[in-house]
Amino acid sequence: MKVPAGATTGKLKVTVGQQTGTSATDFVVDQPGPAITDFTPKEGPWGTVVTITGKQFGNNPIVRVDNQVMPLISHSDTEIKFKTPSFAAPLSYKIAVEADNLSTQTATAFTVSSAGKMAEWVEKTINAAPGGIFINGTSFAYNNKLYWGFTKLTQGETKAGFMTCNPKAAAPQWIFDFLPDGMLGPDQTHATAKTYNGKVYIGSALGSNGVASGKWWRFNPDNNTAENLPDIPETTTFSLSFVLNNTLYAGFGSGSKSLYKFNANGAWEHILTGDFSEMSRANAVVIGNDVYIGRALMEVLGTRKALFRFTAPNQFVRMADMPDDLVGLSTPAFALNGKAYFLAGPRVWEYTPDANGGTWRVVVEPANAPTMSFVEVVDGVPYGWTGSGRLFEFRFKP
Repeated sequence: MKVPAGATTGKLKVTVGQQTGTSATDFVVDQPGPAITDFTPKEGPWGTVVTITGKQFGNNPIVRVDNQVMPLISHSDTEIKFKTPSFAAPLSYKIAVEADNLSTQTATAFTVSSAGKMAEWVEKTINAAPGGIFINGTSFAYNNKLYWGFTKLTQGETKAGFMTCNPKAAAPQWIFDFLPDGMLGPDQTHATAKTYNGKVYIGSALGSNGVASGKWWRFNPDNNTAENLPDIPETTTFSLSFVLNNTLYAGFGSGSKSLYKFNANGAWEHILTGDFSEMSRANAVVIGNDVYIGRALMEVLGTRKALFRFTAPNQFVRMADMPDDLVGLSTPAFALNGKAYFLAGPRVWEYTPDANGGTWRVVVEPANAPTMSFVEVVDGVPYGWTGSGRLFEFRFKP
C-alpha cells in the first residue's frame, strides 16, 4: 500500500466485503520537509554551540536566528550544530531550519544571556581634515596626541605628511605638517608605527610599485626629525608592531610569518615563526605580560578569524577565534580595563582572556555605527576616526 498525498495521521481501516477492521494504534504520517525534535542548550552567551535534533534536514540545511543565516559547525539528516551569533541585548529567538525549500522552527526560544553593557562611538566636533585624507596611512598616540598619515595627503603631493590632534582640547582640530626629508616617501603606504622609549619607531611600508620595504626609522615628533634604523630582515607590509615589557616587536604581515624584536644592540632579532597561512592587516593588543594578535588566516581560502597569544620570550598559542570574518579589512584594536577590543568593520568585539582561550561578545553593533579606520588610546580613553578624519570617542552606555 502506498500512502497517498494529503494523508493525515490516524488509524488504518481495512474493509473486506461487509466487514471493516480498525488498527489499535495510529499510523503516523510524516509531514514533508524538516522536523525539529529538540535543541540544546536553551540558553547561553555569545558563541554558544547549539545542537538541533530532528529529521529530514537534508544535505544542505539552512539555520536562521533572528532571520540571520548561521554558519554551521556540522550537519546530517538528523542533527545540526551551529554557534550562536552576537546580539545587541539579552533576547530570546526561535531557531528556524530550512531544507528542500521547506522550513520549520523550534517550539521554544533560545535565550541570549550575559550581554553586559553595550558601547557606542560618540562623535566629537572637529575641523575637516585639511586638503585630503590619509586613508592608507598609519597612526599612533604620542604625548597625549593622535598622529595620523605618514604618506602623501593628496595625489599631487611630492612629500609625505602627517596630522596631529589633541582630542581632549576644547575645540579639537587636525593640524598638518610634512615629514622630514629622507624618511617615508610620498608613495609609501601602510607602514606600522609604535611609540617606544620617548620616540616613534615606524617602518615596513608598501611602495608605489607594490614592493614591500624593510626600512625603519626612529622619529622624534617633538622636533620633526628622524634617523635611519637597521632594516628589518624580511620585507613585508600590512604588518604590525607592539611594545611588551619595554621591548619593541614587529613583523608578520603579507609575505612574512616571522616576529622580530629590536634588541639592546639596536638590531632586529628573530623571535618566532607563526603557524598560520597569513597575518595581514592584523593588530596586537597588550594586556599585562601577554599580547593578543589577530586576525590570522590559518589556511588558503579559509576564514580570517584566528587569534593568538604571545608571551615572551617565544610562546605563541592559538586562542578562541574571533567570530567575524571580514576578508580584506584592517583590524584596528585597543586595550581597555584588562580586555581587548578588535574592530571588524562597524562591529566592535570585546575579548576577555581566560584559561580556556577567552570569550567574545559584541559591544557595538553595525546598525548606524561608523567604521573606524584608526583607533588609538590617549590618557586611558579610546578614540577612533574614519578615513576622512571624523573623530569619535569610545564610551560604554549607562
